[in-house]
Amino acid sequence: MGHRALVAYERTDGQYTLHYTHWGAADLKMKYRITAETPFGGDDTDSKWAKQLFTELADGLEAEAVDGYLAGEARPSTVVEPKPRAPGSPSTRSSLTTSTTSTTRRSSWCRRHSR
Repeated sequence: MGHRALVAYERTDGQYTLHYTHWGAADLKMKYRITAETPFGGDDTDSKWAKQLFTELADGLEAEAVDGYLAGEARPSTVVEPKPRAPGSPSTRSSLTTSTTSTTRRSSWCRRHSR
């Protein structure tokens, strides 16, 4: 059984994109692995692709475009899936937490975008 969570990344328009992690909630693993250098929680602290994708998602890149963005990319694994599960989610943290935990019984985390 995994330790699932939804991670919400705030976009520059005040909306959120929801990303899935299967093992990230185990022992609060995400809390220590999601940083400005590793926005999706990977071990590679020089992950230029992750920082670029994170910035583009924050600016409103559509989820469908992520497949093309990552095509052919030899990237290390991440704790959080880079492709959003639900773009343009509720615009307030309280409604996000309420809506995701009551319907999916998963943990939810918010990460604010800062440049």
